[in-house]
Amino acid sequence: MGLPNTAIVVHAVGQELLQRGRLDDALTYYRGRLAGLPVEHPLRPSVLTAIGQILRRKGDHAAAIEHLQRALEAKREAISASHPFIAFTLMELGEAYLAADLQVEALDTFTRALPVLERRLGALHPQTIAAHLALARLLASAGQIAEARVHADKVLETEIYGLGNAIQIGMANALAAHLAYQEGDLDGAISRFQAALTELEPLGDADPEVLGVLHDLGRALHRRGDGPAARRAFERCLEGYRASVGSEHPATAMILNAIGQVLYSEGRYQEALERYHQALAIRQRVLGVDNPQTITTRFNCGTAMRQLGDPFGLEEMHAAVETLEELLGPDHPQVQATRAWLR
Repeated sequence: MGLPNTAIVVHAVGQELLQRGRLDDALTYYRGRLAGLPVEHPLRPSVLTAIGQILRRKGDHAAAIEHLQRALEAKREAISASHPFIAFTLMELGEAYLAADLQVEALDTFTRALPVLERRLGALHPQTIAAHLALARLLASAGQIAEARVHADKVLETEIYGLGNAIQIGMANALAAHLAYQEGDLDGAISRFQAALTELEPLGDADPEVLGVLHDLGRALHRRGDGPAARRAFERCLEGYRASVGSEHPATAMILNAIGQVLYSEGRYQEALERYHQALAIRQRVLGVDNPQTITTRFNCGTAMRQLGDPFGLEEMHAAVETLEELLGPDHPQVQATRAWLR
């Protein structure tokens, strides 16, 4: 049996197991195949890659990175450095680095993959677009705004040709919106966030990408002064978090607190206090009473109480600021920002 046919058979069995969700069986299968291959066998790189992919799906990031690095080294010995297979493995390795929160390593890996993909597969190939998107997000996280925008625009350009993946375009729109928000362009940010939601709609409101967009859209609308629209975005986000992570989760408390802030800015202090109390109860149970987020929500409760004429409101605000200062120090930005409310 020739090598191509052998490869097809080997991976057909493994992929069938993966399609059935049998990750452990697939991992055992591929490890067995790897053990039976000579060191120089041309099938080793693809089997190592398959093992790395499975390990990443199982959350064993260190082992996934190790196997993908071995696969990359083996491929470099067998084929040209400019071969698409090298770029594909670099993309897999970059995703593994991302999963392990090794952003510097991920940025370097995707950067090395992109020129090969552009040269060998073209600017409109799905893998090339994926590399641009990954680089845009990593560069934005690193504060390299101009460079991030270049890569995001490359993804958005694919929509012109009708070739872009809707999810990738949605993610690129979300990133472009985030960059616009950082630069103070609220109208541009809101428009982009709304476009992102349209593209990401197939994922559903419980998807992490959609939840992130809804949160950021609500924040931008609130900053622009559109309270009702901000609350709609946050309420939708709240339902998505309850469906995905449940009611007893820091993310759920975060959105409840955000809704409280919108209601407070609208002068609806009793409703704001109710939301703050809900957020506070979750944070006390999940994060503990001495967590800065918990204490900040105590402070928020105090602000609403003060507006409602409760004499204990100001007392609670002072107590929360003093506790924050003990935890974070008097010069911490969060302490300074919170203390400003006491003036």
